[in-house]
Amino acid sequence: MTGLPITAAGAIGLVAKATVVLSVALVIAWFARRGSAKTLHLLWTTTFAVLLVLPVLSLLAPSWDLPILPARTTAIERHLPDKPASEPSATADRPTSRRQPNPVAPVPTRYLPFAQRGDGSIPLSPGAGVFLIWALGCGIGLASLGVATLRFRRLARGATPIRDPDWIRSTDMLRHRAGVRDEARILSSAQVSTPMTGGPLRPVILLPASAKSWTSGRREMVVSHELVHVRRRDALWRLVAGAVGALYWFHPLTWLASRLAASARERSCDEEVLALGVRPSAYARHLFSLASEIAPGPPVLSLPVVQHPHLESRIMSILKLHRPRFSRIRTYAALAAVCVAGMVAACARPVRMDPAASPAPQAETARLDERPAENPAPPRNPAPASPSPPGRVPAEPPVTAPIAAAPAVPEALAFQEIECEPGRFTGIRREGESTTVQVSVDGMSLCMRTSGDVVMTADGTAVASMDPGSWLVLASRAERLHRMAITSGPSGLEYEWTIDGRSQPFDNEARDWRNLMLTVLARSREAWDVRSKEGGLRREIGSHQRHVASLRREIGSHERHVGSLRREIGGHERHVASLHRQMAGHERNVASLRRVMARMTSAGTREALQVEIARAEGELRSTRQAIGEYDLDQQVGKIRREIERYELDGKVRDIEARIEQYDLDGRIREIESQIEEWDADRRAEEIERSIQDDVAALRSLIHPAQHRR
Repeated sequence: MTGLPITAAGAIGLVAKATVVLSVALVIAWFARRGSAKTLHLLWTTTFAVLLVLPVLSLLAPSWDLPILPARTTAIERHLPDKPASEPSATADRPTSRRQPNPVAPVPTRYLPFAQRGDGSIPLSPGAGVFLIWALGCGIGLASLGVATLRFRRLARGATPIRDPDWIRSTDMLRHRAGVRDEARILSSAQVSTPMTGGPLRPVILLPASAKSWTSGRREMVVSHELVHVRRRDALWRLVAGAVGALYWFHPLTWLASRLAASARERSCDEEVLALGVRPSAYARHLFSLASEIAPGPPVLSLPVVQHPHLESRIMSILKLHRPRFSRIRTYAALAAVCVAGMVAACARPVRMDPAASPAPQAETARLDERPAENPAPPRNPAPASPSPPGRVPAEPPVTAPIAAAPAVPEALAFQEIECEPGRFTGIRREGESTTVQVSVDGMSLCMRTSGDVVMTADGTAVASMDPGSWLVLASRAERLHRMAITSGPSGLEYEWTIDGRSQPFDNEARDWRNLMLTVLARSREAWDVRSKEGGLRREIGSHQRHVASLRREIGSHERHVGSLRREIGGHERHVASLHRQMAGHERNVASLRRVMARMTSAGTREALQVEIARAEGELRSTRQAIGEYDLDQQVGKIRREIERYELDGKVRDIEARIEQYDLDGRIREIESQIEEWDADRRAEEIERSIQDDVAALRSLIHPAQHRR
């Protein structure tokens, strides 16, 4: 199929697929109409997501034929040439023969997507006209969506943050209760008449300028409602629903689904707000009051708290005595049904239905079978440029010899496991039975590493003895690496002397290098020991200070315990005060419900309000009874007696006496006098000066050795 039929088939197929998805969602919504509004909200959210990706899924998903279009009697294949392609001759493989292109009749222009006229212009077909109408409606819908988004952003930029400490504290508490992790900005603007939430990626809550004078009850209700929208990312799904409405603007089921989705979204949000502890009667009263304050204005892409088309149904749902419970199993089953319907619809491909279902004529089938392949595979062994004489076998191509194996890697050098790499650190490091000493002096990195039982002389400048299996490695790095490994052999100590990995004879120069290395490293280690003793004394001062600090923390622990008991008293007092506020709120609630009932005309609403008034009066009586039964004086007196028995002042005096007896200042003065008497800096500097001649001799010994080969 080509041309207009193909375009029409694709459009009809997309409309049919969207109809299937919307029909399945509407049927499920009808069966779930008495259930939780959260189920309906998730159902419509999933439906709009499936509709948005349905065109892409139709292109990417595997397809199966669905005969729903009327049959056609003419196919483009019938216009192939009647003359079959000639059989390939015996000389076709010769180099001198050339392949002639197969003649193919031109495709008639009436089967092209847009047949050109004689003057080169393309006529406007009915299919193209329908496409232009759809594109115009889609463009208008997307443009209105963009304008509404820009209006909300302009309102957000012109708004000011709410910096009232009570607002901030209350908002943080409500954000924690609602489980909101995103940072939603709360702004106020004089251009906003009703609270609203917007921002698909960066949520923003806009409040009217009068919000600063709201009561705590209205503030809690409004902020909880908007925070639930923020947690569920309803602004983003509102944008998805708008995009679906622009894409399927021509479909009447889309408009019906959008209206049902908006109602389900608000009612499900109301259910979650009531689950946070907001009283239904107070919630309904605040919604009715906010609805009376709304002023008409231009549409913006946001989620307002109150919308007049859904107000009465929301109030009826809020004031229900028995609200339906949310079922995860039913919800997941409904969402799975919509997703399966979307996948099946995406894989379905409309084809033309032939009532006769007759096979193609034999003559036509034969002509199609005789058509040569358009891209035949080239011969595996092409013939040479000139024909070979009879009886002569062409020469075989030379066989390439296998590549010789790479030479084996030489065996590991001896003592590889006792490498001593200077320059990595400076100091002494112990790892199991190994000890490494490294120092950097005069541009040289010197290293000594021992393992096992290695006994040095008293001054540490020579090896006294070494057990079998033990070893000592010396290494110096300047421009080149000098290394000597000392091990215990049958006849005494054995030496392996290398320069840059090349073995060298153990001569007098090697002995001088060994003696100078041991001397410099031993004296450097002695200087470190002098400084480490001073560090130990200073760490002792820190230990005494930490002990006194722990005693002071013990005082703080006792004070915190008593403070927690006093806060417990404050908690009881605040609890009773909150009960008094609840009682006052119940009284105001009863009065406001009576005023709301006087304005309502619906008999069902008045009956529900009467039931709610009776329940509010019962809550008022129960709150008064709870205040009387709480016995605040007894609770507070019990805690005060516990504070008296704890004797905080006595405990604090005892610990302060222990601190004074410890005499921290005297201990510190004594240790500081020892540090001053030890004079570690002077001793270490004297040791370092004493080896300057040895360092110079070692350097003069290393540099001439650089040029030896």
